[in-house]
Amino acid sequence: MDIIGVNVKLMEERGMTPNEVFFLKGLCDNVEFTVGNICNINYLHSLGYVGDDGAITDKGRTIVKALFREKRNFVSPTTDEIKELADKFREFFPKGVKTNNHPVRGNMTNIIRKMRKFKTEFPQYDNDTILKATEKYVKAKAKEGYAFMKVSEYLIYKDNTSMLASLCDAILEDEPEKDVKWGRHI
Repeated sequence: MDIIGVNVKLMEERGMTPNEVFFLKGLCDNVEFTVGNICNINYLHSLGYVGDDGAITDKGRTIVKALFREKRNFVSPTTDEIKELADKFREFFPKGVKTNNHPVRGNMTNIIRKMRKFKTEFPQYDNDTILKATEKYVKAKAKEGYAFMKVSEYLIYKDNTSMLASLCDAILEDEPEKDVKWGRHI
């Protein structure tokens, strides 16, 4: 599986549409196609990304490199790597704490099974990001006395949705921590 990512923030800063970005990528990769009305070539020319002859410029090649992350082939993590990650993940959850009569640390077998699925479905999150997101979640719940804390395996996946993926996105986006306490006091 090839993974390709686009730096959306840079695209928006440059005022470019996705069509213009992929048009430049196509020019960079020598792909021949008919443009039609899918992008504003005059705008790309005014930015200096496309020359008078319609070919991509050096400045255009530089922006394509900045916009696109390199392709990388997905390699499934080994069982030992998953077990090591699952063990580190589980250690963040406190011993003896229960939520809805279930220990929040969860079952190691379920954590390993769900972590393998998570790493396969979300290969863009490295282990450090996963662990940072988990640590941030557990610390936030500790401030609230572990009220309504998810069991560890449910943080990874519950009903085919992953809260951990959302937490990892927040880490990658450097989202500022909001201290909102819903329904505590009027």
